Amino acid sequence: LINSGNPIFPSEQLNLLIDITGLTFSYIDGYMGQLPFGVDSDTVSVDLDIFKNVSLGTIIIEDPKLKISIDNSIGLPVSMTIKQLEAISKTNGIVPFTGPGFPGPFVFNYPTLSEVGQSKNTEFLFNKGNSNIFDMVNIAPQEILYAVSATSNPNGPTGKNFITDSSRFRVSVEAEIPLYGSVANLTFEDTIDLDLPSPDDTISGSGNIELESLTFRLATKNGFPVDAKLQIY
Repeated sequence: LINSGNPIFPSEQLNLLIDITGLTFSYIDGYMGQLPFGVDSDTVSVDLDIFKNVSLGTIIIEDPKLKISIDNSIGLPVSMTIKQLEAISKTNGIVPFTGPGFPGPFVFNYPTLSEVGQSKNTEFLFNKGNSNIFDMVNIAPQEILYAVSATSNPNGPTGKNFITDSSRFRVSVEAEIPLYGSVANLTFEDTIDLDLPSPDDTISGSGNIELESLTFRLATKNGFPVDAKLQIY
């Protein structure tokens, strides 16, 4: 500003417009509002070797467990509602999940303003005693369908929020599938390729292959404590 020598009157104004680009931060606090966010319907594949290639019969897992652990170092309360959680089996249909407090809202633990740098843990443990995870696992699911909605500061401005450049929100899922249960009329199916000679491999080139004898050897390894019969076709 340069003094022009002219007087300044009370009715006059000075407006400044400042534009900051490339801004980075290490710490921010204040009320961050009620912001809705979530995940629309999506699926995850279930990769359990025990259910692979099962075409008939049933495998009963007696005591499956599921633990969801959340570590949160963001100073922001969040409530989450699980709008959809279903196990999908191509042969046995769909089983929606039911459990304690389901579908929510669930509120995660979070550090307060005096706990900057700390992480708070929230755990959910589901078993056959408090949920229908027994039914979900035992349809031999290939996919899990889920949809989640969440809101920050669900109770409004109850205090300051904060976030640092090292704040994290981590979710881990641990499934315990003990090989304890039963099987009934179980049938596994699989297909393998045979490397037989083609017509071009014949000496005469006539396109005809004549076999005088054929020996088929099959080695099997059974890791289940049950007897099994083998059918080849």
